[in-house]
Amino acid sequence: MPNPDRPIEVAPSSAKLLKLIFTDEPKQRQWIARALITDAIYAVCIGLLSYTVYIGYTKPNEALRLTMGMIVSNAIIYALLRSGWNKKCDDPTLAFPQVLIAQTWIAGAYGITGTLHASVLLLLALVYGIFNLNARQTRIASVHTVTVLGIIILYKSITDPAVYMAEVEWVYFFIVVTIIPIMSLLALQHARIRDHAWVQKHDLETKNAALEAAFARIEQMATQDELTGLANRRFMLRMITEHVQRHARLGHRFCLMMLDMDYFKSINDTHGHGVGDNVIRSFAREMRKAMRETDVISRWGGEEFLILLNETPPQDSSVGLGRLRSALADAIVCDSTPQLRIQFSAGITEYRPAETIEQTIERADNALYKAKASGRNCTVMI
Repeated sequence: MPNPDRPIEVAPSSAKLLKLIFTDEPKQRQWIARALITDAIYAVCIGLLSYTVYIGYTKPNEALRLTMGMIVSNAIIYALLRSGWNKKCDDPTLAFPQVLIAQTWIAGAYGITGTLHASVLLLLALVYGIFNLNARQTRIASVHTVTVLGIIILYKSITDPAVYMAEVEWVYFFIVVTIIPIMSLLALQHARIRDHAWVQKHDLETKNAALEAAFARIEQMATQDELTGLANRRFMLRMITEHVQRHARLGHRFCLMMLDMDYFKSINDTHGHGVGDNVIRSFAREMRKAMRETDVISRWGGEEFLILLNETPPQDSSVGLGRLRSALADAIVCDSTPQLRIQFSAGITEYRPAETIEQTIERADNALYKAKASGRNCTVMI
């Protein structure tokens, strides 16, 4: 037995035909499919109209004109959809013109179907797209229907009073005038519900986006230094903890480097804290360029920075610092004071098994202190 869950395979020739008829755009395919469903309804109406001609209730020439009008109008709608011209319109579904056209043909059918004309009024309740219109379009469609049908009722009651008796036709017109506003009210309520649902969905999406942005901001504040964009002290401690655990499991080595800009206090005192902040940002930028992508760089506090070097032996740990010193020799660290140059001191140590994180950081800090005591702008490793 065939598996009902198995997707239906479309032959290449059929796929080409479907693409030719519907295009590859999902929205266009949907709108074209709706228009073709309308065409199928029109085909049924044309068949019934032909039957009324066959039984003698409708004149052949009048039925032919109405039929040709239906075919031509729907061919134009299909051409506009298939060509993509509809995408230039405010309503790319073209629901509004289709409604007006359908109402016009219903009124035309009312005027040519003789003694069966009253049954045509039932089609007014089946007009395509009436619940897809906005409030203004619904009012226009209602006025259009009442006006066109009223003119035809008046004309036929004068020119063919034997079949379209005035005293009966005005009852039909009263029914139309009653039904159409009710349909319009239902359509407007539907539009309001649809719009309200869309607004609620949009508001929910907006709130969710704002909430996600807030969470992202909180996460950023919890892990990044606001001035430099580097990792903050909290995030660095987390990274060191993870590397300690990795060292215990797999024996992976890592080093810590403590950096401090030399004579930074004099920069603040001489040029102000604004220049000092620019210097810190520039120093952070140059560190990113000089160090490896696998290195974790953090602002430890003030002008002090801590760098974690993963899988790096102590003898290789100062390579990045050499690149950083070379870059800082020529770098403009503040546009307002282009002559300003900065230097730094550094202390390096390797994590040792069984010691605490605090002990490793303290040893790196002691190495930095020795570099400062040795004349600054140098690196000490212990």
